[in-house]
Amino acid sequence: MAHKRKSTLFDPKSKEPFTLSRTKLDLFLKCPLCFYLNQRHGIRIPDGPPFVLNIRIDALLKKDSDLNRRFQRPDPRAIRFGITAIPLDHPDMKHWLNVYSSTGLEYLHPETNFIVFGAPDDIWLVDGSLSVVDVKATHTNKPITESYFWDHNKRQVELYSWLLAHQNLPYPVSATSYFIRINTKKSQSDFENNCLEF
Repeated sequence: MAHKRKSTLFDPKSKEPFTLSRTKLDLFLKCPLCFYLNQRHGIRIPDGPPFVLNIRIDALLKKDSDLNRRFQRPDPRAIRFGITAIPLDHPDMKHWLNVYSSTGLEYLHPETNFIVFGAPDDIWLVDGSLSVVDVKATHTNKPITESYFWDHNKRQVELYSWLLAHQNLPYPVSATSYFIRINTKKSQSDFENNCLEF
């Protein structure tokens, strides 16, 4: 069933900047007609299932990262792979990383008059450059290699990197982004203490 959105619809005659999220841009790439119906007429495509566990895992990892950010300690997950990555400390971090905020990282693209925005999971300072970090919670028995990553995962971090490059920060933005994959253990044989092991 289609639902009308409460937010403002795109009006090509308007001189006001129009806000587009990363997910809306991804919708355009997947289905231009769905994007048009959504942004011009307010018709929503059906929502998928809620990713409650993924959201909780993101929140816990961000809490850990905020501690490392406060004390400017390297991320222990990165250290295990030989990467010295310190979470970026900036006054706008909580705003930039908040997936539920109205903006996150944003940039007004003058040629289109669109305000493009998105919220990465974290931003690391690695060897003097900024890198976007994205967290994915999954369960797979296959080895997680570069071929495992979907095109939309790559587009996601590319857009975040583009937005980050337009924040006038004193660091260059790296062409390398990092994915933190949280994968459930396939060897877990029971559900002791109602706990899923990762």
